[in-house]
Amino acid sequence: MVVYAYINSKNINQNILIQTLHHITKLHNTCSIVFFMHTLPTHQNKNARFIVLKNKSNIYLAYWQKFVLPKLLLKNKATCFISDLILVNNKLPVPQIFFCDDATVPQPKKLAATVHIATNIFTTSSFISNKIIEQQPDSAAKIKNVLHAIGPILMPSYQLVQDCKKSCSNGNDYFLVHISTTSTQFLIPVLKAFSQLKKWQKCSMQMVILFDDEVENKTIPDFKNYKYKNEVAILTSSDIDETTVIAAAFAFIDLGKHSSNSIVFKVLQLQVLCILLNDVELNTIFNRAVLYVDADVISLSTTMQEVYKNEHIKPVLLQAAKQLLLDYEPQKVADVMYKHLQKTNLKIK
Repeated sequence: MVVYAYINSKNINQNILIQTLHHITKLHNTCSIVFFMHTLPTHQNKNARFIVLKNKSNIYLAYWQKFVLPKLLLKNKATCFISDLILVNNKLPVPQIFFCDDATVPQPKKLAATVHIATNIFTTSSFISNKIIEQQPDSAAKIKNVLHAIGPILMPSYQLVQDCKKSCSNGNDYFLVHISTTSTQFLIPVLKAFSQLKKWQKCSMQMVILFDDEVENKTIPDFKNYKYKNEVAILTSSDIDETTVIAAAFAFIDLGKHSSNSIVFKVLQLQVLCILLNDVELNTIFNRAVLYVDADVISLSTTMQEVYKNEHIKPVLLQAAKQLLLDYEPQKVADVMYKHLQKTNLKIK
């Protein structure tokens, strides 16, 4: 089986489609993947070939799909073509699959054309499936839910975790707040909620703010006048061992929305209590494995204090997270994708 895949994502190393196809090649050595992308990933698979497309313009990509890609598919006897970009050529010599997560749902007109061309549409959640069906009712028969594969994670040692706590929070427990480009506006409410926690609980709890590298402005307005500034540490993703910083946290807070939610899944794998924005899509994905808050000081403060005081909350959430992660095991995800491919009469040996 030879799969051709085009990856449009900027964040290559956390791309769901790449990760899932990689796991398929590991579990089925008769399957090979040819990736077309604009940046090479950090980790590469021996059963995968990576080709960099330097021209990123929409005009070139449309030309590439219509005139260059068909010749490549025929020459190399490809089985199918998978893309997270809209499909524009309805005359490709192989079945086409549109891979859609939250970041790749096209505008209505482009979605209509893609639905018409696609043999299958793979979505990463039922929320996205429903979103597409609302716009294009005829797409229902083509849509298949394919969760992304999540491989095992190496748990940091007890000593590493303790050393991290000493470095980040003087050995005290801390709330880890993840700030991405989609959550910078919530930084001040989180700090105010932390002030309420310190005021009412009189505790040694601290806070660590973790900025993504992509966040351009990593300064906190008027932070020098913040009462508890000495109990707040500010870190940047590229400067730390993210896995250890997460594992050492008392709880994790993220009020942003991300296409892959990879950091949230990592938190759950590391058995850390997770607090997310109260959002329909996030509720659909994570269900009862996390706590949900509204993005206001009262909701945040109430939840933080409840988590701090009630030791019975964490075990219930972590058990739900453990069950949730079973659905994302690489073997299971690969088998689901293979089953969907077989149902579309693709030749799989």
